[in-house]
Amino acid sequence: MSTENDIRKASNKFYVALHRTLNGDARPMVDVWSHNSDVSTMHPTGRIQVGWDEVRASWEDLSKICSNGQLKLIDQRICAGSDFSYELGTEHLNVLVTGNAIQTDFRVTNIYRREGSEWRMVQHHADHNLTVLEILHKLEPSQQKLGSEGFESTESPFECPGQSVGTTFIENGHWQQVRDEALTGVPASQPLSRGSFKLVQGADAVSGAVGNMDRRNNASACSALRGPRPGM
Repeated sequence: MSTENDIRKASNKFYVALHRTLNGDARPMVDVWSHNSDVSTMHPTGRIQVGWDEVRASWEDLSKICSNGQLKLIDQRICAGSDFSYELGTEHLNVLVTGNAIQTDFRVTNIYRREGSEWRMVQHHADHNLTVLEILHKLEPSQQKLGSEGFESTESPFECPGQSVGTTFIENGHWQQVRDEALTGVPASQPLSRGSFKLVQGADAVSGAVGNMDRRNNASACSALRGPRPGM
């Protein structure tokens, strides 16, 4: 079997595990990933997890807020090497996150490393996604404190206030900076062009509409995230 076919097999195994995670069960990720301290993830929520413990916790926490997930990798491109290989593609996602429907695409990069006779994932990077951030942000926007990089400093990338597992959110002011920079490509410290200003105005209107939506899912979402992580 060629190295490229080996990577396709490893990729298929990862996406089977990701599908399970989007439906509440992150346990298959254990057999997909390297368990070394140099592995990392960059999820659509924007934080970076480094080391197997953080990576595993991020998938466990994701499984606690997702349900009815369907995901397909399209436009797959593989570059195979002797010890490291990578793939590029677009993930087409349909999922419920704390009861909120999301349908979106992520550009993705996956890196695999040969460990013994197997190829194991060592890095997964998906696009920073405003739709996901908006949904997470509206759950508990007023109770979070900013860390040095604008995110809550917790063990989990989805930390709920007062809970050992949950959702990390961006406070209102920094959230708008992150959103506006992602929309326009212009740093927050620089003036916006007329076209960029219109983009920001439109995003503000959408954010206002989302903020007025029914928040009944808030309590049930945090409740679903409580409790110890299952042993893996």
